[in-house]
Amino acid sequence: MKKLLATLLVAVLCLMALSALAEENTMNCLISEGSFVVQIDDPEGDLGWMAESADESIVNIYDADLIEDTYVVRFDPVADGNATVAVKHYTGIACDKIFTWDLTVKDGTILEPSEGSYAASPDPAESDPALIGNWETEDGMAVMTITKNPGGSVWDVEISGAAGQSGYVFMTTIYFDCEKDAFVYDKGKYWDTPITDSEEAPELGEARVAGTTGAFTFTGDPDNLILSWEDSEREGSAIEFRKAVAE
Repeated sequence: MKKLLATLLVAVLCLMALSALAEENTMNCLISEGSFVVQIDDPEGDLGWMAESADESIVNIYDADLIEDTYVVRFDPVADGNATVAVKHYTGIACDKIFTWDLTVKDGTILEPSEGSYAASPDPAESDPALIGNWETEDGMAVMTITKNPGGSVWDVEISGAAGQSGYVFMTTIYFDCEKDAFVYDKGKYWDTPITDSEEAPELGEARVAGTTGAFTFTGDPDNLILSWEDSEREGSAIEFRKAVAE
């Protein structure tokens, strides 16, 4: 009876995965000779899938590869214990789907998963109202404008700020990552600019720094959203922006 219930639970988890993937892909997961196997249809062969184990001393990845339009992952038992495994899909630098399973290894065999989870990036249009617009820091030392990229699924960011006796301009394109629950980027650029009273935008020329990585994360409550900015150029230092009040 216990084995039957466990088998049914695996079936439920897999059905949840199938429902979540909907018409884009289909998924099958099963226990085979003591290993946990995940199969995901990938007819486009976009190679965006990857697998990982949180504790490879308990469960490791024997193989993960695209085989005849199917992404196949086999997780093998290593030692008795518990470990969480994941299968993720990336579009560019951002994770837009993630499945996890909590696996138990007993007597050298992976048992049927007891729990699992699924997350996916929402329609980009759902983030537009909260994200797009003008932002500013509480001390007024930096202002930010976020606009929709012409591609329609990502956003462009421009920040102008003061640092010491000079100013800077930062630009990048951000992508929503459902695993990090943040808007991430990997091509941040900084320009140094003089601080003047002129309202004309300065000539930027060549960026002083290019290729920085970072993220923008929503914090605060829905009525007082804060967008916290962290960048590899300023390790351990976050800048918080609030929506500018419209005049």
